[in-house]
Amino acid sequence: MLVTSASWSKPDRSFADPHKRVHPYAFRLYIMNLGSQDAKEVKVQLANPEDQGGDVFAEGTVDLIPRQGSVEAVLSMTQADKTWKGWKNWDIRIEAPGCDTKVFSPL
Repeated sequence: MLVTSASWSKPDRSFADPHKRVHPYAFRLYIMNLGSQDAKEVKVQLANPEDQGGDVFAEGTVDLIPRQGSVEAVLSMTQADKTWKGWKNWDIRIEAPGCDTKVFSPL
């Protein structure tokens, strides 16, 4: 069982200046594996809510999320001109062969 939430996501920021985003643009998303098996080749996408276009603006693949472990997935912006709408109300889409997934709504 993989679990995550848009509340656990953030854009990459500069350590020197936390108000500045780093290039290339990317997002980080915390994902936990509560299962008893490793999750492999997990595809993750961040998309705007359906009522705001539903387009994917960041995506990536995680090679391995160890059983009862966690990762911070790095999701690359799909295009430099794509923007996200809203803040942390995004749709998270996860394809994980052989794993159930649960995306919690932000608080």
